[in-house]
Amino acid sequence: MDVYFSTNDHYYSKAHRYIAKEPFTHIGLGFFTDKLKLVVDCTKPHGKLYHLDHWLTKYYLTNQLRIELDPEVEQKFYELVIKGSVNVPYDWGAYAYAWLAGIRNFLFNTPYPNINPWGGSGKWCTEVLTPIVQPLFEETGVDFMGLDLAAKTPCMIYKKLKTFSGVQEIEVEA
Repeated sequence: MDVYFSTNDHYYSKAHRYIAKEPFTHIGLGFFTDKLKLVVDCTKPHGKLYHLDHWLTKYYLTNQLRIELDPEVEQKFYELVIKGSVNVPYDWGAYAYAWLAGIRNFLFNTPYPNINPWGGSGKWCTEVLTPIVQPLFEETGVDFMGLDLAAKTPCMIYKKLKTFSGVQEIEVEA
């Protein structure tokens, strides 16, 4: 399974990179990257499934992490993410709060919150990982349990994932 970190040229992506001082703004989960190349992402207006080639027409890949999984485990994770994320509404409340917290951090150096109180249950953005949090921990030891993913920027998730053994960084072509 690959975790793609990306950005694009939309004004809100540019604003996020400027305000948060982060190099990317979006997460996609890649499944069966050696053959099928499927990507699940959760963006406006709801979670979607793409072929990697199509997804890359919308985003610029900046960073990539790989979590090695047995094929049957990856199939299980794929099914959980499809069921939990595809066609699920975008989390506008979490998005709005994250922007306010980011602006507050930018203007007053106020730390980014650990909890996003405006995040909606069952809605997704960076929470695309939520359906696999428990299985990811059980299979690999990658521990997002107890973490409010709605309160984490893609860059925060990237930094957290990189700390785990079994997660390898893949060089992205320029």
